[in-house]
Amino acid sequence: MGMPSDAATLINADIRDYLSTGHTGEFDGVISDAPYGLGITADRRSGSHWDTSGIAFDPSFWSALRQVVRPGGNLASFGHSRTGHRQATAIEDGGWRIVDSVAHVKSHGFNPGNRGIDTELNRTGFEDLSSDYTGYTSHLKPAYEPITLARNLQRNESLVGAIANGGTGGFHTAALRIPTDDLGRARTPGRVTPSAAWSVSRPAIRSTPAPDGRHPTNILFEHARGCVASACSEDCGLRAIDEQGRTKYADGKDRPSRFFSSLKYAPRAPLSERPRVNGVSAPTVKSQALLEWLCTLVGVKHGTTWLDPFCGSGAVAEAVVRAGGRVVSVDLESSYVELARARFRRLDLAWEA
Repeated sequence: MGMPSDAATLINADIRDYLSTGHTGEFDGVISDAPYGLGITADRRSGSHWDTSGIAFDPSFWSALRQVVRPGGNLASFGHSRTGHRQATAIEDGGWRIVDSVAHVKSHGFNPGNRGIDTELNRTGFEDLSSDYTGYTSHLKPAYEPITLARNLQRNESLVGAIANGGTGGFHTAALRIPTDDLGRARTPGRVTPSAAWSVSRPAIRSTPAPDGRHPTNILFEHARGCVASACSEDCGLRAIDEQGRTKYADGKDRPSRFFSSLKYAPRAPLSERPRVNGVSAPTVKSQALLEWLCTLVGVKHGTTWLDPFCGSGAVAEAVVRAGGRVVSVDLESSYVELARARFRRLDLAWEA
């Protein structure tokens, strides 16, 4: 698969150093997968402890990032359910205007090391307390991750005003509309009778599906393995929403999930999307299905240039290029830059160092 020769630029540097060298207004937007600041992710082979830097919680970093983005430009930043609030606060304190967040919801999360409290009490010599904590654990199964959406707008500046003055921005929602059909009506045929709240009567009025589909939502559900167009598998979270103990929402009937954006099953990025070089691989690789949806939302297209401030293995960069954009990817770890190069070689994607 051939790609434009200037589609991607990979830079081995601290993103803060890169931002200090200029680039004002160079980018149409930013897609960031910053370290979550959990302090639990270290690469033993490379010796990296990148998840302890706290950069995602530093308002000055987000302020500097804002300077390189055109007026109105979008920022989409992945976070963690435990620390995402700190990142969002830093983004806002850095001068960005937060406009929304997307909850990426999935049913196949896994929480390693979540042992029972009774087991730990027994292990540490407090057997007398363990029986009171049978069935207790310290964490929930991770099922969602927040994605903060923000714009580079001045105080009292409107998005339309920014665009009119040479800026950019907005969400390409038309490309992400939720398909509808006759089984996805907003209401079923019937009669709405007068009530204390509404003095209307609509005998046998039948709704018709929106011809272009429903507006995308800020909840993005991910189907489980085994789901097909006509029905969800038993362990799919969307199926649980649809059923809710009501036979009305059996397969082929009006289902509540029809109102929400969804992805086909996209598990933790497969090995084909997780390059490994000299025994090193990135631990938190986003799937291309998820990134494709996000790139579409924020407006990645031909003629746009995007900044990927935490390159990792190059997953964001690949998604931007696949969507037709150009990307500059920066990473402090030379081993991760090599992962991105390996990814691009596999894709026959030319890159600039």
